[in-house]
Amino acid sequence: MKGFFLWCELVMIGAALLLPDMAPAHGGEDHGGESLAGSSGLTVGAPIFVPVETQILMDIRTDLVRKEALPKILKALGRTRIRPELAAVVTSPVEGRLVGTDDYTPPQLGERVRKGQIVALVDQTISAPETINLSIERTKIENELRQAKTELDLAEKEYQRVMKLTNVVPEKEAWRAGSALTSAREKLEGLKRQGKVYETSVEGSRYQSQNPKRVVMRAPLDGIVAETHVTLGEYVRPEKELYRIVDLSEALVEAEIFENAIARVSRATGARIIVEAYPDDSFIGKLVSLGTTIDPQTRTLRVLFSVPNPEMKLVAEMFADVFIETGESLEGLTLPKSALTDQDGQSVVYVKVAGEQFVARPVVVAERFKDRVKLARDSETLFKEGDRIVVQGMYQIRMSAARPGIAALKTN
Repeated sequence: MKGFFLWCELVMIGAALLLPDMAPAHGGEDHGGESLAGSSGLTVGAPIFVPVETQILMDIRTDLVRKEALPKILKALGRTRIRPELAAVVTSPVEGRLVGTDDYTPPQLGERVRKGQIVALVDQTISAPETINLSIERTKIENELRQAKTELDLAEKEYQRVMKLTNVVPEKEAWRAGSALTSAREKLEGLKRQGKVYETSVEGSRYQSQNPKRVVMRAPLDGIVAETHVTLGEYVRPEKELYRIVDLSEALVEAEIFENAIARVSRATGARIIVEAYPDDSFIGKLVSLGTTIDPQTRTLRVLFSVPNPEMKLVAEMFADVFIETGESLEGLTLPKSALTDQDGQSVVYVKVAGEQFVARPVVVAERFKDRVKLARDSETLFKEGDRIVVQGMYQIRMSAARPGIAALKTN
């Protein structure tokens, strides 16, 4: 039975801590719970008693104040980029029509593709302008053939006339007639050969239209289809971009460093990066390039970091906060970042000074790191290495200060 009553008492304590104040105010009117800042009556530095049983019930947890050397950080603004070597554009080497088959359909926007995977099939055809040009050339050759035949007929008649007058006309005139006849014959034969070539081209064009050559295009790298510029059945030319494929497994982050801070990053090796889309995630970047030119407009130097991106959360043109490790260290007392809580605009932490006693202390943060913060010099005097700081249950402790009678309940 004693255990049962103990359990009931703990439940009552927990309920009392979680329920809002119901004390009457303004002449007996019930306004419900006030804000913590207005109703807690919490005095910074005053002891707050919380029984061990309540601490267990509310799952209050602590961590230690540590003295450690942490890397100095320079915060800069940046944005994400796609690595140029991890992006590729797919084009067709020939003119033709984009087609599909029973086993293949064109990739869709956002679809993952593997290197060597078929991404486009184009049936090569003769374009309309080429067909028209072939037709024009053939007509031109046919006209020239008719003219050449006429010239050959005239040359033969002239040659026969001269041959009949061999004893009358000069030898030079006979030679000219023979030479003209030979030239007319050669011209006609040349045009006939040219006509056969164009006829073959026209026939080839017809055959190709009826039996097009199929050209296969494959993905040049593993990645995601970031852009599509073509639809099934569309006629494409070599200069047209069909798809843009990007590999997001590794991204670039470009940070802009102001001129007066360049010396601080000269020994930098890496950075921690946070983007607005994933504020609770940190991405670790490795320095790959320090710029060589100051932007004359912004007076900043561009610094590039390579960032592993296995989950492909980072995409191009995201804004980012870049926390650059400058290669220098900063020594002092640090607290878990989760220990900070806000009270009336002031950062406060709760220190466990005894088994059932806590004290609220204001702090000023000098530097923020991934999961810890370094205290400013004035705040360091309020703590010592090894102090226990509350990292979970600060709200319950604060409510205990507002209800000292209930918080002081203990089991016998």
